[in-house]
Amino acid sequence: MNILYLSIILFFISCIILTIYHKSLSKNKINFIIISTMGFSIYLTINSIIDFFNNKGKTFNQILWYLVDIRGLEIPMKITLDKLSLTMFSIVIGISSIIYFFSIWYMKNEKNYAKFFIYMNFFVANMLLLIISDNLLFMYFGWECVGLCSYLLINFYYKNKNYGKNAIKSFITTKISDIFLLISIFIFYNYLGTISIQEVNKFSIMYLYKNNYILQISNLFLLIGAIGKSAQFPMYTWLPDAMSGPTPASALIHAATMVTAGIYLIVRMHKIFILTPNILYIMYVIGLITLIISGLFALTQRNIKKILAYSTISQLGYIFLSLGICSWQAAIFHLITHSYFKALLFLSAGSLIKNCSGNQNIFTMNCSYKNNKFLYICFLIGGSSLSALPLITSGFYSKEYILLRLFSNNYIYIFYICILGTFITSLYTFRMIFYVFHEKYKKYNNIIKKNIFHNIPLLILCLLSTVAGLFIQFPYLDGFICKISSDEKFLIIISCLSSIFGIIISYIFYKNNIEIYKFILEENYIDYLHRFFYNSFFLNSIYDLIFVKPYLIITFILFKIDFIDKLMYIPVFLIILFNNFFNKIENGYLRWYIYNIILGVLIMLFLINILHIHYVIKKTYLYI
Repeated sequence: MNILYLSIILFFISCIILTIYHKSLSKNKINFIIISTMGFSIYLTINSIIDFFNNKGKTFNQILWYLVDIRGLEIPMKITLDKLSLTMFSIVIGISSIIYFFSIWYMKNEKNYAKFFIYMNFFVANMLLLIISDNLLFMYFGWECVGLCSYLLINFYYKNKNYGKNAIKSFITTKISDIFLLISIFIFYNYLGTISIQEVNKFSIMYLYKNNYILQISNLFLLIGAIGKSAQFPMYTWLPDAMSGPTPASALIHAATMVTAGIYLIVRMHKIFILTPNILYIMYVIGLITLIISGLFALTQRNIKKILAYSTISQLGYIFLSLGICSWQAAIFHLITHSYFKALLFLSAGSLIKNCSGNQNIFTMNCSYKNNKFLYICFLIGGSSLSALPLITSGFYSKEYILLRLFSNNYIYIFYICILGTFITSLYTFRMIFYVFHEKYKKYNNIIKKNIFHNIPLLILCLLSTVAGLFIQFPYLDGFICKISSDEKFLIIISCLSSIFGIIISYIFYKNNIEIYKFILEENYIDYLHRFFYNSFFLNSIYDLIFVKPYLIITFILFKIDFIDKLMYIPVFLIILFNNFFNKIENGYLRWYIYNIILGVLIMLFLINILHIHYVIKKTYLYI
């Protein structure tokens, strides 16, 4: 386990090699570097997990070096390998490897082929650094670099101005939440004198529990940081706009890296969150609101990638709900299954979009399922797992466990609201599938050549999205999956029926599309409601007005007026000003010198008089 950090170094090295030699390297050589990096990282990860189980699950800590080592101040680069970090490390490496493999096929005709993998390598490396770091400062470094990489990938097609605006919006939105996370780190260091995650969890119970208001503030700021990174209400608007980048990059952001960072932060710091029930209450309320409204947003969308983006926000809402009731294992379990089926859906969507010549509108894609049988099966499996179709999908078991945990903790009303969320999920998921694959008019029947780089990743993800995915044992879920079986069969039946009922209703809507569309046009209030949800409560427009436009105005001003260059002239200007002033004083005229002496004496007498008056008043006040 003590060499697992080499995986991070490998990603950084491959990133540097590709950056320096990208012009001279052929695509085959780039592929060799990518596959070698991933293969060796997978080997190190599997070896570390085996060592972990052989050592009976003991936590491994190692200090690699000291960033600062002076008297009274030590900042070590310390890594921690425990059940949670190894589980997350495995997910990131595993899903990233599959996405990399698929990207070789997807990006083969791109001019900036090497640049794409430079960004991806840097992305994965910093996510891994975030996961295994025990130091909040290094975790924050990885946290910020992940945000930077997402900006670069979203703005990959930078010549499109709209994509640039989307990248800026995502960058600014996440940076606002990042500031709160940084303040929280400062609070911990100020009151505890440490930024080690293990020590913060330990000392918070001992010292900050007495100063509960400090703990409340620090945990609230931690939560805001997690909300921004994991795209929860009201900071969810950046994620649908993050679809501007290449589809494999979207898959990586949604399934394995950026959006999972906020969840990992909360689970890693769960010991201090337990001390603040009010913050946990806020957490599960935010999760509940997010899972419902994002489902309603997805119902009104036409863009296939935006539908998948809102589905990600909704599923993360379930996870935040689970975190809010302290069901940490259930949250990680659903995060794992979500990474399977969401990667499958995004990669399948990417392949489908290529077949449709870049068209992403589900009403006009019109791909025949007869000509795209493999992609159709992939979508069915991924969509079924997203909709928690009973028994055969991995998504069913993870979501069901969250629902049962809600019911067993007496959150009865919340349980039924989540059932409604499950119904909405199956409704918009199969609405998408029916319109894309079952339309009578087949506009796109061109089949793009596919190879093993396309088929093998999708096949693996198909298996993982079914019940077969549950047989992979992760350290954090050791001895956990067997607990899923419950006597509350009635609740499971309700959940199953909600998923199936959603599929049936979506089929009815699909068959009666013209009548429903006429009804929406005739009823104004329904049309207004549709627009309200389609525009995501108009929060996008509000954030554009408050954050994006001021940022663009400021950058335009800075571009036109070089303030740094102007600042360089200030010392020169002051020297010239003083030089001119002294030149006027030292002019050789006697009357000018006499005038200055008299003026100086008068000023001195005035100051002495003021000081004397102040002294007399003060003495009189003391005497009284």
